[in-house]
Amino acid sequence: MKKMGHCIIATLFLVLTACSSLPDFYGNNTGNHQYMDDRVVTAKVRAALIEDPQIKNNNVSVNTYQGQVQLSGYVDSKAERKHAARVAAEVPGVLKVKNNLVIK
Repeated sequence: MKKMGHCIIATLFLVLTACSSLPDFYGNNTGNHQYMDDRVVTAKVRAALIEDPQIKNNNVSVNTYQGQVQLSGYVDSKAERKHAARVAAEVPGVLKVKNNLVIK
């Protein structure tokens, strides 16, 4: 009977420790399994771009898939293109930015 009790305890220990190191939604081993919906990330990136005074063109399209943000559309300068990517990258939940913005 003692042997069976030890087996059960050992099994529970293994199951609990294995679950604590499972990767989160994005494959990161954070242990806290945080997940931010792509729609939320997209909305936050759009808001950050609209609110930023250095980005003159508010017609930048934002798409997000599994935390990877894609920017597309037209901007006036190379500096504005770089700045838009930097602004997007600073938004919580953004893992990577693919900058497809084209300079007019």
